[in-house]
Amino acid sequence: MESSGEISYAVAKSTLESKNYTVGTLNLVSGDKIPADALSIIIAGPQKPITADEARLLKEYVNQGGSLVVMEDPTFFTEFGDSTDPLAQYLTSDWGIKLDNDIVIDLLNTQNPFQAVSRQYNQHPITQNLSDKYVVIMPQARSVSITGDKPDITQTAIIFTTERSWGETDFQAS
Repeated sequence: MESSGEISYAVAKSTLESKNYTVGTLNLVSGDKIPADALSIIIAGPQKPITADEARLLKEYVNQGGSLVVMEDPTFFTEFGDSTDPLAQYLTSDWGIKLDNDIVIDLLNTQNPFQAVSRQYNQHPITQNLSDKYVVIMPQARSVSITGDKPDITQTAIIFTTERSWGETDFQAS
């Protein structure tokens, strides 16, 4: 969170701190618990899959009213390899949200097709302040699918890529 590299969460951290939030890191492997005062947990760009025990702790946290934000890069850019992903399994089984094993290619972005572009949003509190004046650029994005098999959960796709994009699943160079 202190990184000053291209992929940096320092701005997000300072913005939250300016609004009187306390931002910190959480190690579920060594701690085996989530602080009672945690308002939200953000899993941003993990390079290796979390453990089944960590997924269980997160599930319990969410079931007790906690908020969880997951930002997983395409596995191509991680060290996941062929390992199972307990977090992705939890999202699919409990929420009907499937992290597809692909990378979004967007030919609308002629400078970098690995950065997906979006100007299309569904009505949702997350997107309420976005308009056609804003362009969202998603570097190294992957597709997310809604399984539709969770009748007690409202599943809403909130952001869409362009008509010139697709989820590429062939990671081997031709």
